[in-house]
Amino acid sequence: MKHLSANILLCSLLICNGCDNSHEPYNNGYDKRMPLTVRATAAGFAPLPVSPETTTRIPQEDGLVTRFTAGDAIGLFAIKDKAIADGANNIRLTYTPETDEWKTANGDLYWYEGTSYIAYYPYKKDITIDPTQTEEMIIGALAAAMPPAADQSDAGKYAASDLMIATGSPDTGNESTGRKTLNLSFAHQFTLLILEPQIHVTCVEPADAGFTYRNQSTTWAPDTKARQVTMNGVKACKMDNGTFRAIIAPQEKGQIQCSYSTDNVILNEEKTVTATGSTTAFNAGECHTLKINSLIPGPGSLIRPLAPGDFVFQGTDGIEVYPGDGLLTDGKIPEYQQAIGMVITCTADKLTDPKCNENNWNHAYVMALDSIGTGRWGDDNVDEAIDNFNTEVRVDLNMNGYSETETMLEHHADKENFTTVYTALSILVKYRQKDNIPNNSRSPWFIPSIGQWCDMLKNICGKDPMTFSRTSIAFEEFYKYGTETLDKLNAQLGKAGRSARKLSADKRRIYQTSTEFNRQFSWIIIWGFLDDWDRIGIKGYNKSAGYLIYPFFAF
Repeated sequence: MKHLSANILLCSLLICNGCDNSHEPYNNGYDKRMPLTVRATAAGFAPLPVSPETTTRIPQEDGLVTRFTAGDAIGLFAIKDKAIADGANNIRLTYTPETDEWKTANGDLYWYEGTSYIAYYPYKKDITIDPTQTEEMIIGALAAAMPPAADQSDAGKYAASDLMIATGSPDTGNESTGRKTLNLSFAHQFTLLILEPQIHVTCVEPADAGFTYRNQSTTWAPDTKARQVTMNGVKACKMDNGTFRAIIAPQEKGQIQCSYSTDNVILNEEKTVTATGSTTAFNAGECHTLKINSLIPGPGSLIRPLAPGDFVFQGTDGIEVYPGDGLLTDGKIPEYQQAIGMVITCTADKLTDPKCNENNWNHAYVMALDSIGTGRWGDDNVDEAIDNFNTEVRVDLNMNGYSETETMLEHHADKENFTTVYTALSILVKYRQKDNIPNNSRSPWFIPSIGQWCDMLKNICGKDPMTFSRTSIAFEEFYKYGTETLDKLNAQLGKAGRSARKLSADKRRIYQTSTEFNRQFSWIIIWGFLDDWDRIGIKGYNKSAGYLIYPFFAF
């Protein structure tokens, strides 16, 4: 039976040694023949998740790549001059993992000059083709002859519905080895649907997390009680990880439509859940996922690590957190007006600001939910006492917003021109003075570094600016990703009743960083929608320009 795993297995099909009378090779007028070695790979399903309003979009990265296991069988056809060649008419080849070979039951397979091949999985008796047809027509006929089953509720029925087809001709140039090699790349002919049913359970923070979850915090856990699952009219197969899968025929426009039964263990009653995904094309070889975050509560609790997008509150005794993917009321988190920030970075390898770490603020970097004003970076004729970063270095690794802010304040806060030239820092100082931080539970607010803004783009907006087009002063895209990234940021901020600020009536959003580019420039992050632009990027720009300030803090 075919299984799914995270690695592509190269399957070598070596069919050699003598033949018996049940499959006697014959010349049939062909002057040239060689023993044939067949190698095959099976492509994985392309992860294209469905994301209707009632579900959460999640990319599928594992478990979609196909490998063969003991006893799997493929059918092989050989075609020459629009006729079946050498009696190779739906020959069954079976996989033996001990030798990594695919073997016929009754002898060798030979290649004859001018022969091409079509193979399919899984093998079925009495499958025929019309060798006079084109390759495309033959593939279509095979798919029509072996449609997905309506009942795929066990592993055998599910695997039998996953039709894969490969075509090819042997390579050239290896005649000196005495055999030919046929490389077959199997491709899925149908579409894979995945259902992830989930319930919500109480959150518990890990040990030494630096925060506690608020009372109403829940997280999502697999619904182990889900059963009798149907997807688009197909009885789905339950996988070991608690998801359900079904194979369907491709469609130009389709939706995942599912229903299943489950138990509300709190109320001790059975529930039926139905859901429909958004309309999209279901193409062959694609995987579409529907993740259902149902309102059914589950028993017990689950340890949930901090995650980007989580919302931070200042409690009387320390930091409190509500999950960024937690339950919402009218689209908002509970007590959203009291939230003070959103987690941007929380992985240990990125929490590298030395002055933060000296104070044990080494759990997360948190972005304010709103701008505190507009100000200029500083003097565009002064090379400051902080490191310069240009586009030749990994600016995304500079996470030193707090250290850079403190250094700039040490050098300028007592200077006469502080409130007129370093206005962004001056506004920050006034904002700090109104802030109450109990028990040293977090850092003072600071202007974020360019690397911390890069993490916002990666972790919240789903785009890495290091992959954008690079110039001598910028990493940016002018005609793509602007709307996409801004929509994702606003979707998360919207859970706390906020949205990304723009420059008055301007069509741009430009935010200050703490990072110096060179004597004249500092780094900024910019969205721009002028004319036909769909712009997003990070770049060095004049220090004297006034832009929006979104402070961060660390805890």
